[in-house]
Amino acid sequence: MSNNSKGFTLIEMMVVVVIAAIMMGAVTLSFPSNQADELLEKEGDRLVALINFAQDEATLQSREFALSLDATGYAFYLNDQSSWVAAEDAFSRNDFPDVIKPALFLEGEPIALSKKKNIAPQILILSTGEVTPFSYRLSYLNKINLDISVDAGGLIKQRIEKKDAK
Repeated sequence: MSNNSKGFTLIEMMVVVVIAAIMMGAVTLSFPSNQADELLEKEGDRLVALINFAQDEATLQSREFALSLDATGYAFYLNDQSSWVAAEDAFSRNDFPDVIKPALFLEGEPIALSKKKNIAPQILILSTGEVTPFSYRLSYLNKINLDISVDAGGLIKQRIEKKDAK
């Protein structure tokens, strides 16, 4: 009886798998990354979700909320007997990664954002569901912008804009 077995050895199979993995990695790296889009969308979606949540909570609790926007991020506040108190839990402060630069517009006019954290809120979220109308732009290295606009009724719109590289 002959001991001639046909097939591949385990080592040969492992070499083929390693070569295939290296080739897949090279192909993946050759495609342009859309990490900037994903990062902006993630940050924008988080802010929009929190604004919607604050609107719902303001209506349910019959309390006013406020949003403070600064050069590094944003924070939500609750009205506590004529003073603003930092909101906690889901509404705690959020800071943007360093590559994202925000810009605030009220009535179409740019508002200078302070580098100080916990500044007086610029945006009111009333218990009636009304919101101070504003536009907020998140820029990724001045190449991609995510614009968020909120009207007085609290309707939120988002739009992403890519600047052509020349």
